[in-house]
Amino acid sequence: MWEAVKTLREIMVSGKGEIPRVQAAKAILELALKALEVEELEERIEALEKRVSKGGDGGWD
Repeated sequence: MWEAVKTLREIMVSGKGEIPRVQAAKAILELALKALEVEELEERIEALEKRVSKGGDGGWD
């Protein structure tokens, strides 16, 4: 992910229009963000599953 950030920064500073590199860096950053979102959801689901397995309803009516 840091390479993608580095690439975008280099292009920003150089002012050169390197479209393929920008697209690749953008794709990497988007996928990294998506992976972080999935990881967060997995953690939240795991916590809910633990509550349910212990017999708690998590305060739901």
